[in-house]
Amino acid sequence: MDNRNVVVCDNGTVYVKCGFAGENFPTCVFPCVVGRPMLWYEESLTEQHIKDIVVGEACADLRHQLDISYPVNNGIVENWDDMGHVWDHAFFNELKVQTMFEKYNFAGIFIQIQAVLTLYAQGLLTGLVIDSGDGVTDVVPVVDGYSFPHLAKQIMLLAGTLHPTLYAMNRNADFETVREIKEKLCYISYDYKREYQLGLETTILVKNYTLPDGRVIKVGTERFQAPEALFTPELIDLEGDGMADMVFRCIQEMDINNRMMLYQHIVLSGGSTMYPGLPSRLEKEILDWYLEVVLKGNKDGLKKLRLHIGDPPRRKHMVYLGGAVLAGIMKDAPGFWISREDYMEEGIACLSKKSFAMENCNGSAFELMVMQGEPTLVVPAEETEKARNILEMPPLVAQVTRFKCGGFVLGLGMNHCMFDGLGAMEFVNSWGETARGLPITVKPFLDRSILKARSLPKIGYPHHEFAEIEDMSNTKELYKEEMQYRSFCFKPEMLQNLKKKALEDGVLEKCSVFEALSAFVWSARTEALRLQPEQQTKLLFAVDGRAKFDPPLPSGYFGNGVVLTNSLCQAGELLGKPLSFAVGLVQGAIRMVTDDYMRSAVDYFEVTRARPSLACTLLITTWSRLSFHTTDFGWGEPVLSGPVALPEKEVTLFLSHGKERKSINVLLGLPASAMTIFQELMQI
Repeated sequence: MDNRNVVVCDNGTVYVKCGFAGENFPTCVFPCVVGRPMLWYEESLTEQHIKDIVVGEACADLRHQLDISYPVNNGIVENWDDMGHVWDHAFFNELKVQTMFEKYNFAGIFIQIQAVLTLYAQGLLTGLVIDSGDGVTDVVPVVDGYSFPHLAKQIMLLAGTLHPTLYAMNRNADFETVREIKEKLCYISYDYKREYQLGLETTILVKNYTLPDGRVIKVGTERFQAPEALFTPELIDLEGDGMADMVFRCIQEMDINNRMMLYQHIVLSGGSTMYPGLPSRLEKEILDWYLEVVLKGNKDGLKKLRLHIGDPPRRKHMVYLGGAVLAGIMKDAPGFWISREDYMEEGIACLSKKSFAMENCNGSAFELMVMQGEPTLVVPAEETEKARNILEMPPLVAQVTRFKCGGFVLGLGMNHCMFDGLGAMEFVNSWGETARGLPITVKPFLDRSILKARSLPKIGYPHHEFAEIEDMSNTKELYKEEMQYRSFCFKPEMLQNLKKKALEDGVLEKCSVFEALSAFVWSARTEALRLQPEQQTKLLFAVDGRAKFDPPLPSGYFGNGVVLTNSLCQAGELLGKPLSFAVGLVQGAIRMVTDDYMRSAVDYFEVTRARPSLACTLLITTWSRLSFHTTDFGWGEPVLSGPVALPEKEVTLFLSHGKERKSINVLLGLPASAMTIFQELMQI
C-alpha cells in the first residue's frame, strides 16, 4: 500500500494535525474551529461575501464577523456536526483526498491511545506521557506498549478560566487573542513566589502586546500566573493535583518493578508543554516529592534516581508523529485495520472487538520496529576497507542503533577528505541545530581554492613528517602480539603536576597542558615499546592553521585547515633527558607552523603526493577542544561521545572528560607486553 493512501489525523482541542503515513511532519496544521456569519454582519454586507461555514485559519481573518464554535472540548468531540465540517476541510481542502466509512468511504481505520503514539514517536514502548493540550492535561503510564487507564491522572483546565486577568474577553472570538498571548508571552516560573515578588517590585517582566484592533496592552505577572494553574490548580478555584503531583502519584501507584523505568522516560506532548521553563520546574517538583515521600529527606538517595524528562522540539505534534510512524509500519498488515467490511457487517461493535485484539498484540507488533537491528548489528561503512582509492570511499556514513530502554547511538563514519576535526564538529552541531528547527550558527565556507597549491611550488622547509624511519628496534615483531586498547584519565591536578615537572629544572619558562601531556606520553610510549637508544623516533600532531594563515581562513571553513608538524630525536636522548627536553621539542614543532610552513606543506604534498610515514612514530590527535559532547538533536546533550576505534596503531587520542571538561582521557593501543609497561608509567 502506498503511504499516500494512509491518512493520519490527530484531532486536538486547539489544532487538527493531519498528513500521511511515514511523514516526519504533518502535511497541514489548522485551528480546530468552525465559524458562522453573525446575522447583523450578514445584513450589512454588500460586496464582501462570507461562506455559510468557515473552518480553520480563515476564521482568524473574519473572527469579529463570525459566531465561533469549538467542536472539541477538553480532548472530547462535543459537536459532531461541526467536527464533520472540520474533517471535510481536512480531507477535501487540505489533503486533497476524497477517501470513515459512510461519509468518507475509507477502506479501513485504526484508533490508538494518544499516549502510546507519543512514545512511538520517540521509539519507546515504556514511559510516562504528559499530554497537555488547551483544556486538559493527562498523565498516562505505558509499559511495553500497554497503557494503564485506571492509573492515569487528569485535570481539566478550561481555556477561558486559565487566568481571568490575562485579557478581558467579551466575545467568543477573543479566545484566539488570548491563546496567541499565551503562546507568545507566557512561561512557567521556576520559583513562583520569587517570580511574583519580582513582578511586584520591578517592571522587568512587563511585555507589550498589540491587539487586533491596534490597541497595545501591557502583560506583566500574568505571563507566569496564567500557566501556573498547571502546577497549582487552586489558583483558578479548581480542586485536584497539579502536573508534578499527578506525575509523582501516577508513578508511585505503578508496580514497583516499573517505577524506575517510568522516572527515566517521562515524555512531554502537546501544545501546553511548550511553555518555556516547564521541564525544569517539573523536574524540581518531582525531585522534591521523591525526596520527601520516598527518601524521607535523605538527599544521598537522589543520586540513584535517574530522572529524565524528554522535551523533544516537535512535542506539539508528537501524537501525529507517532501515528505516522505506526501507520507507515502497519500499512500492509490487513489484520491491523478495522475494515469497511467489518463495519458494515458488525457496526460499531467492531471497534471494541478490534481494539481488544490490538491491545493484546500491540506490544509485540511494534517491537518489530524497535528491535529491527536484531539479530546482528550492522557496522557503519563496513565495506570501506575494500576501497581501492578515495573515490570509492563514501563522504559520510551514518547509522542509528536503538535500544529497548529508549536510548540510541548515532554512529558516524566521515571521510577526512571532506573536513578536519573542527569541520566535523561544526557539521555535526549544525546538523543538531537543523534537527531542532534552529538556524545554523556557523555557516559553512565552501571555497577550498584558498588552500590550493601555488602555481610554482615552493618547498622551503624539510618536511620530516613524510620522512621514512628505519625500524632498527624491530617493532614489527613486537606488534605481532595481541593489541590492547586502554584509556587513561588525567585529572586537573595530575596535569598541573606534569607542568610543574616540566618546569622544575628552569630550562623552560612556561608550557601548556597539551605540550606537557604530549611530551610525557611520547616518552612513556617510547619506553614501553623498548626502542633501541639509537632508534630515531618521531612525534606527529596536527595544528589548527586557521588563524595562522595569512590572511586567516574564514569562519566556518569547510575543509582541512590543519597541518601536521613534527619532532624528531633518538629514543635514548628522549628517555635520558628530563621532561623539559621533550616539552621543548613539542614547543619547537608548534612554533614551526607559520603561513610559509603551511604553504610549503601544501606544495610538498602537491608535488610528491606522499603520505606520512608512521614507523617508530607517535601521532597525537586531540579532541579536547571539539564540542561533540554538546551536540543536541532535540533530546539534550549526549551521555557519551568519542571514537568507535583508533584509525591506526600509532594514533593516540586526547579526549576532554568530566563535567567541566577539565580532565583529559588518553586513548591508545599497544602490544600486550608494551601496554603492561605503559600502565606502570602512568602511575604518577
